[in-house]
Amino acid sequence: MAQITDILVPLEHKFCSFTYCNYVMRPSVAHLVRLITKIRTRNIQNIVIHNNLIPLPSRYIAITFGRRMSKAHISFQKSMFNKEYLNMNDVTYWLEMLCHESTHIKQIEKYRFFVFGLLPYLIVSMYYYIKAKSHDKSVLEVEPMERQRHFIKFNNYLNKHIAPYTLAKLICDNSLSEKEKIQQINNYFNAFKQSLSEQHN
Repeated sequence: MAQITDILVPLEHKFCSFTYCNYVMRPSVAHLVRLITKIRTRNIQNIVIHNNLIPLPSRYIAITFGRRMSKAHISFQKSMFNKEYLNMNDVTYWLEMLCHESTHIKQIEKYRFFVFGLLPYLIVSMYYYIKAKSHDKSVLEVEPMERQRHFIKFNNYLNKHIAPYTLAKLICDNSLSEKEKIQQINNYFNAFKQSLSEQHN
């Protein structure tokens, strides 16, 4: 069994007598997300993750927002944080959703307009969702869903060629340092890329 802290690092903040918590990705998780999304590690590590900061309809898992790519935020539904212990399916789903949502930060930078920061991105998001009459069919969902599928392919490759839940178990292995996890992720990802290359030849 695992815990949310195997995936995310909690950051406690105090405001007057009130204490609240948000999160950032562990270095090994941020590195995995970088490999999948092709976004700079620094920008991935700067993403602040919130527990239900923005309440969403039940069909939506998370929302990504921010004024710039280097200062992005992701608010996940509280259901993602409710379990005291996570099974390997839960861990895999967390990794998949982090890859999807992190890809949206590219769009924050693309639609950022000087001092207006967040506003243009929100307007563009609303426009495309209304135009498509669907969240999943929006232009803004094309690349995030593509990156999500790429993660699934990578995970499936490891499940088939190494062992079930290879990636989730690696992320949650407390006997390894973050540096060791990153090295192993690189080894797995290089083997995955090689397999894709062989399929195309």
